[in-house]
Amino acid sequence: MTYFWILLISVSLLSCKDVGYVNFLTDKINENFQEEIASIDAFVILPGQGCMGCISEGEQFLIDNYKKLSTVKFVLTKIVSKKILRQKIGGEVYGADNVYIDSLNIFTTMDFQESIYPTILYLDSGKILKIEYQSPNDPYAIYRLFPNISTPDVFR
Repeated sequence: MTYFWILLISVSLLSCKDVGYVNFLTDKINENFQEEIASIDAFVILPGQGCMGCISEGEQFLIDNYKKLSTVKFVLTKIVSKKILRQKIGGEVYGADNVYIDSLNIFTTMDFQESIYPTILYLDSGKILKIEYQSPNDPYAIYRLFPNISTPDVFR
């Protein structure tokens, strides 16, 4: 019986953390994209530090697909160096209208474990409908932004 209560409390605390991170992101999105939020279908939060394989995959997805995803806002945060970031993703991507360089690291937090993964927030009329994480447990998350974009061969 004790095991049951420990498990229940643990699950509750983990659920609260996810809700806390979603609330954190919602606040930051509303503060920084209030005027354009109605025209955005999804946000992709790409941290510069965290799960390296997940982040590298997210960055490559950005480079390959940012032009096709004009209603998706890519937010690059946890930036160590803007110069290195520009070299990594290229000047055209760096300056694209649907790419936001969070040079002040406003979208950065260490309070939530989820912040180490690229985060995809799906919106409808400015309201968050669903949140997914590009993680080792879900390497296809970012590819679900649009079903017509195929996953790389390495994941098949």
